[in-house]
Amino acid sequence: MIDFRIFQLAAGIIFGVETGVKLSIHQCLINGEHARTRKEYTSAIPWLELVISKLETNEINDINVQLADVQHELNMAISSVC
Repeated sequence: MIDFRIFQLAAGIIFGVETGVKLSIHQCLINGEHARTRKEYTSAIPWLELVISKLETNEINDINVQLADVQHELNMAISSVC
């Protein structure tokens, strides 16, 4: 499996090339949720942490993405790894 750096991928950078297409916070959340439901917890955690980081720093304002919901997803993924 290709090891994309989550932050770069979300910013539209693939293999060091700027694509000009960034992922929305909702798309990042879907990636994290999908990985968690597939029990790919080590993949889910960075996606969910990215979403939380963006929400906490007010880099995005998406009324469809609630911090408490994302934290719950992250806690479930972390507890499944431990």
